[in-house]
Amino acid sequence: KGDLENAKKYADKVIQSEKFQFVGQEDLSTFMKRRTSLSETIWGLYTTKISSYLYDRHVAKTIMTLPSDWRLLYKNTEGPEPGEDKRLSAWFLSKENTGNSKDICAKIMDESNDASEYTGGAYLGFSMIRIPEMYYIMAEALLEEGDRVRARDYLDIVVSARGMVKFADRDTGKDITLEDIMNERRKELFGEGQWWFCLKRLNRDIYVDALDATLKGGDKIYTLPLPTEELDPR
Repeated sequence: KGDLENAKKYADKVIQSEKFQFVGQEDLSTFMKRRTSLSETIWGLYTTKISSYLYDRHVAKTIMTLPSDWRLLYKNTEGPEPGEDKRLSAWFLSKENTGNSKDICAKIMDESNDASEYTGGAYLGFSMIRIPEMYYIMAEALLEEGDRVRARDYLDIVVSARGMVKFADRDTGKDITLEDIMNERRKELFGEGQWWFCLKRLNRDIYVDALDATLKGGDKIYTLPLPTEELDPR
């Protein structure tokens, strides 16, 4: 709702509690597969169905597909390898589907979806809020306050945890921008149902892949109309 002051206050409380830690980079491909992360998840929903639901629609069928330019989100020159973000190889893969190779986001789903056989030790389910988001909130709030150095420091904590070169080490003395924070947020939270709400909060234009068109941000696409019954004095 735009209350960055309180968002910062409570995000800082969560971070300072030290109850939630980033997983090791070697666990990036598995720490959210059909389960909440015992390390990063602040709040999640218990369900045994999310993985099989997504696997059936995203892999076995063609109901869900990735946007045509999804790979470009992770391409830059600051990864462990030239032009690549570690999350690209950890969270996406190509799968044979009816004779064709199909790119899928395997971040939160698993081919083995039998809950009775699960021995991973975490709760089966879906993460709603994870610790990286607290750092993005801090970075955005500090940037809004004009504290660009600390804003970059908070963003760099996530960047470094994911094996990327810190912004502070990319171009010495260069400040980060809101666009930098949003780009990192989008890469980190891909497939977790967050991006549309980020666009709504900032009233951004939306590119709709299925229409190959950009819709201008505004009440027309972001605000549900008030039902006429609500205006009935009876």
